[in-house]
Amino acid sequence: MTWLELPAAACAEAPAATLAAAPAGRLSPPWQLLMGVLDQIDYGIALGRPEGGWELNRTGRLQLAEAGFPLRLQAGQLLAHDEAQSRALHAAMRAAQTQLHRRLLTLRAQGRQVSVAVVPAGMGEDGGTGPVLLMIGRRSLCPRLTAQQYSAAHGLTPSEAAVLVEVLAGAAPRSIAQHHGVALSTVRTQVASIKAKTGHRRLQDLMVQAAKLPPLVPLFEAVR
Repeated sequence: MTWLELPAAACAEAPAATLAAAPAGRLSPPWQLLMGVLDQIDYGIALGRPEGGWELNRTGRLQLAEAGFPLRLQAGQLLAHDEAQSRALHAAMRAAQTQLHRRLLTLRAQGRQVSVAVVPAGMGEDGGTGPVLLMIGRRSLCPRLTAQQYSAAHGLTPSEAAVLVEVLAGAAPRSIAQHHGVALSTVRTQVASIKAKTGHRRLQDLMVQAAKLPPLVPLFEAVR
């Protein structure tokens, strides 16, 4: 039995007609449910085996589709930018699969870098080797929709909400002012208002709070 098939316990409960009707190579219902849940997470997630058969959530597919991203899916294999990094990645996968090790890697390509956690995702049938889970670093400190909802919950004005989104994306006040065509003093006033309305005395505290917020993925990004 492969990881794409129903676990034994689920097979015992599922109608035979349902199992027979599942297209070959498609995820079984429990895995479809799991991937639907993972589509709501703003981390790229890949589930599969070192030799192939990878399934990615929506965020993972969007990340790997970006030009120059340090991780790519090629002929069913997850690969890094170069051979040396790919070997390190696959060694981490094997260690997770056979020894239940957990590793954090940093992959680089064309001036970009991304952190990838490689962890075991359970044992296979009869105690055999199981699938591997890759968790890819977030695209930003706080998803845009989460920042917008947080802004609305704290009564920020539309201009303040726009400034908050850019601050959480790492933009400096001067670049925010240039982007919006306003004076630097205006942005500083808006930042002060944002801190007051959200109950934070320092911008660093606000950013720590934003990093702890549960992610909200837009509906069009969550649809598989």
